[in-house]
Amino acid sequence: MMTYPSVKIWQSSRTLQMVQFPWRLMGMFSFGVVAMLAIAMNRVLNSKSQLKLILSLIVAVIFIANATYFYSLSRALPGFNNAGNPKKAAFNPKYNVIKLALEEKEISQFSQFRGRVEYLPLTPEGIAAKPIARQPHISILKGEALIKLDQWHSYNRIFNVSATEDTHLKIRTFYYPAWHLYVNNKPYPRIVSDDGTIELKLNPGEYTVKLFYSWTYPFFVGIIISVFSIIILATYWYKFA
Repeated sequence: MMTYPSVKIWQSSRTLQMVQFPWRLMGMFSFGVVAMLAIAMNRVLNSKSQLKLILSLIVAVIFIANATYFYSLSRALPGFNNAGNPKKAAFNPKYNVIKLALEEKEISQFSQFRGRVEYLPLTPEGIAAKPIARQPHISILKGEALIKLDQWHSYNRIFNVSATEDTHLKIRTFYYPAWHLYVNNKPYPRIVSDDGTIELKLNPGEYTVKLFYSWTYPFFVGIIISVFSIIILATYWYKFA
């Protein structure tokens, strides 16, 4: 899917890494490769040449070599905030953005690590966050408050806060646009911390804090476009198929 010179160009551009992952077009390219393989094998097998077996083996070897190269390349280049090999990126001072997020046994098994590197949130400075391991669900950074955790599910987190003075809290949840913060059933501004988690500041008082994961505007627009695309394709198929 990506030639060797193209890899160098892709690695040299941080913007290109964020726009185009190496494997994003893998499905379409794989379909094309399989189609070309089927055409080549069909012509070889239908030919009158006595070298059918040898030619078939050559085509198969070329296909396997290309498929292996594409797969290895897509796994070696995670993209987004850390180009290159994810194992090296974790221990490179320039890209030391996930080492703190891993438990010791996770670090020792980093060769099987997949996917987390490119999904780290960005700080207000535009750099990848540096997660901190073993944080409690809710941390009090400043002030004094009594916290009671009611729910802590994957997409829904609720806790009560009784603050006796101005209080600064940190929630052990990455700052992503799909997380919506409500305090006493009203939308509340979120703050992104240096380690990529969500912070909020409260005045003295009683609060019910709700954090839930929901759709974002771009996701909603994408769903609408996808639905219309399916309708258009179905209509085209019905009229012209």
